[in-house]
Amino acid sequence: MAIKLSPDIALPILLTAACLVAAPTVASAQEGQTFVYTIKGGETCMSIAERFYGEKTHYNLIHQHNPDLGPLPHDLQPGQQIRLPLLIDDPDARVTGRRGEVRAKPPARPSWKSAALGLELYRAWRVNSRDEAAAELTFLDASRLYMRENTLVIIYGSTSRKIRRQTTEAELQYGTLRARMDDLAGGQKALEVSTPASDAELSGGEALINVDEEKVTRVANHSGRPARVAGNSARRSRSPAKRERHVVQVNAGMGSKVSVGQDPTPPKPLPPAPAWATPARRAVFAPGGQIAIFSFSWAPEPKASRYRVEFFADANRTRSLGATTTPGTEVELQQPPGSYFVTVSSIDDDKFEGPPSAIARVEVLPLKALGPNNTWLNEVDSVPAGSRLSLPDRGACTLNGEPASQTQLLVKPGVYTLRCQLPSAPEPVETEINVLPLEVDWSSAAGEATIQRGAVTPIEVRLSQDVHAPLKGLPPAEIEVGTLVKREPGVWETTVQANDGAPERFSLPIAIDVEGAPVLGAVEVQVERGAAPEEEELLLVELGALFDYGFLYASGAEGDLATNRSLLRPGFRAGLLVGRLVFVEAELAPVFDLPEEGEGLTRASYRAHAGVLIDRGALSPLILLGRGSDIFVGNDERIQPITYLGLGLRWEATRDVVLRMELRQGLVVQDDDALANQTSALLGVHFVY
Repeated sequence: MAIKLSPDIALPILLTAACLVAAPTVASAQEGQTFVYTIKGGETCMSIAERFYGEKTHYNLIHQHNPDLGPLPHDLQPGQQIRLPLLIDDPDARVTGRRGEVRAKPPARPSWKSAALGLELYRAWRVNSRDEAAAELTFLDASRLYMRENTLVIIYGSTSRKIRRQTTEAELQYGTLRARMDDLAGGQKALEVSTPASDAELSGGEALINVDEEKVTRVANHSGRPARVAGNSARRSRSPAKRERHVVQVNAGMGSKVSVGQDPTPPKPLPPAPAWATPARRAVFAPGGQIAIFSFSWAPEPKASRYRVEFFADANRTRSLGATTTPGTEVELQQPPGSYFVTVSSIDDDKFEGPPSAIARVEVLPLKALGPNNTWLNEVDSVPAGSRLSLPDRGACTLNGEPASQTQLLVKPGVYTLRCQLPSAPEPVETEINVLPLEVDWSSAAGEATIQRGAVTPIEVRLSQDVHAPLKGLPPAEIEVGTLVKREPGVWETTVQANDGAPERFSLPIAIDVEGAPVLGAVEVQVERGAAPEEEELLLVELGALFDYGFLYASGAEGDLATNRSLLRPGFRAGLLVGRLVFVEAELAPVFDLPEEGEGLTRASYRAHAGVLIDRGALSPLILLGRGSDIFVGNDERIQPITYLGLGLRWEATRDVVLRMELRQGLVVQDDDALANQTSALLGVHFVY
């Protein structure tokens, strides 16, 4: 007896039998790693295998992990749950862009983790963007999904791993996706996005798919080839011909809406993109190099009930920086320096969002000024004279029509118009800068308000604001001013001297040391008659004590060393300092011989010499030349003359006390006319009268 099967039943049975004979090898399942999957209407073991494992013939993996399904053919019901194994395989997609909180979760894990940039996504992985977040997902075939905030997507990837891939799949559970299929690789034909209410097949261009709170799906085809949109009721039809009855073709510029269990609505035109009212290419300044506040406006669109404005970091709209919706026709943005690209789209009363407008580009340029205490000012509309502007490194800038340097010094108080022209903006950007005058006060180093006539007096010049430029004084006749040296922010030092012809009171203008710079302010100086200078004494008397320790080396008749004596000579010294440099002195002292046996006091000595100070100051080198004699006492009465040369240092410890250190080398004539050398080191203290 022959049994005739309907095509809806016969085809699955034949495919099942063929696959049981020769099922191809699939990537090995991770032992024990499975997850629970809930059947949707119209799904079969083969369609599930194609979605999760790339080919229909891998349905045997489903049978192995679900023996309770019973005999073939399995009649899967919506809501029924089965277990599916996880496979070791290449990732189907990656996270290639993100903003805000984006998280991901493998199917076998209950907890979410942060979806870092570059995260590999496998079949059945979930990706979720939270409030004010966005993400870009890139598949192996280069098709991309752009997730807006509060969106949940399930990744399925390609439906084939063995042959040329035909479809890349993803499931949108809620939220909004922007799908783009530029340069599909390897002959890909479609990107399929399923939702709780529909299946949308996109074959090129760009489309927007949204699932709202009631699970209603809206497909807006913005560009490219027609999109095929089917309601989920088509999934229950096993016949391709019957499924086609539930499919609509949505051309570019059109949209269709699908409710759960319903067919798609007939395509309707999308609201047109608004036209920009503000320039599409322009530049703005960010005062202080921080945040620029600027606005975009557009012409009203009659078919729009509200508008969505989104701005990006690139002209390809791949790196979203933020978005907002508004019922009005203007939006205000606040951004740091950089390049930004903005689009606006219309949203109609039926919540369909039309294609984006032409891209508007804005360049936010940093405009900074170095102000008080060597710090950057937060605002540049009012700056003190002497500040330096830091201008953009792109384009050409002018200040009141004159070319401005990149680090422009602001010298003269007044209102200036800064205008910069960029290659990327047809119109120049300009702003006004008010340069404020500086106030100057002063004080002498001693805190007095007057100076002594004829005396070089150090003074301080204090500015109400710091100046990052050299300053100069502009003295009147008979006034001498030194170089102004910056001691700390806002404080400068210089010297002032009023000569005999100077007035008793005068103003000392202070200006930036730049040609043509205006006066910042003036120091008011009071001049007092100075005390008569003290006359330098031409003759000073010095009395003091000395301590002389030396050695005497005497040669014998044969030239050998016959005598080696140590000598100690404490004594008294008196002298005259003639003028500043020349001095004469006389010394009297007993002499003690200090041989090994010790002889004690042997003789008295006197010395007389003249010397010169090399350069008189607190510490002065000196050189001297003198003669003297040693007079022996007791039974050995004789006189030994000595000629000596000395080098030393003179230290004027105070006005009345002087310390001396010397080294002397002397030549002594002995009784037998033999010569002896005497080397001495002396320390002395003098009192000046």
